[in-house]
Amino acid sequence: MTERVSSTLQRMNVFWDIENTNLPRELNGHILMESLRLFAKSQQCELSSVHAISHLMDDRLLADLQDAGISLQVLSQDVKSDAADLAILAELLKVIIDHPYPQKIVLITGDGDFSSIVNTLRNRNFDVILFYPSEVGSTHLKQSATLSYSWVDFLELYAIPCMPLSQRAAIITKFQDRRLRTSGQAKKKPKIQQSTKEDVIQPNQWLPPLQGLTRTQMKVIQQPTIIDLTGKKKRKKRKK
Repeated sequence: MTERVSSTLQRMNVFWDIENTNLPRELNGHILMESLRLFAKSQQCELSSVHAISHLMDDRLLADLQDAGISLQVLSQDVKSDAADLAILAELLKVIIDHPYPQKIVLITGDGDFSSIVNTLRNRNFDVILFYPSEVGSTHLKQSATLSYSWVDFLELYAIPCMPLSQRAAIITKFQDRRLRTSGQAKKKPKIQQSTKEDVIQPNQWLPPLQGLTRTQMKVIQQPTIIDLTGKKKRKKRKK
């Protein structure tokens, strides 16, 4: 009988603000859970629980996340805007009371209101890892966390490898476009170098192996003779 090695590992609990850091449609709850397990192993932890909070959620995503084993709390529109923050804080307190130090807390959000909570946890020797959205993200929150990663970078490193090969291209392109928009860079079309009329070999010069090459390219391959249409070889005369 094999012993459980995970008993010696730290627990990792994840708290996810879905509205602030949403999940791309190309991914699903099962892929997200597998990517979080891989990340936990990289931190020498075992994934204990994932708590997600959101105001509104479509039925498809709700069922998908529940099937993956994610603990969900959906808030109504009537509640205050900071209700999601309070709900995450309540779940966080439950976990800390039930399972005191040592453990690692993963916070998926970009809301700067969590800065004081993160600092309080750090002062009590808790490691807090932050996943923040690429477009926004509080600077104070990033500085308060033990480690901070872009949400997109995390998904690229851990979620995409869990996807089938046939489904990876679309989301990789999506992330690349998002990164370009975030950095303010536009896609630059490659410049096509136009050949001048004098630079292009004329059609009446019959050079079967090298037809269509420019004179610049011809310099690389020096031809000692030129073949005319009659098939006779003519020695090229040197200009004095």
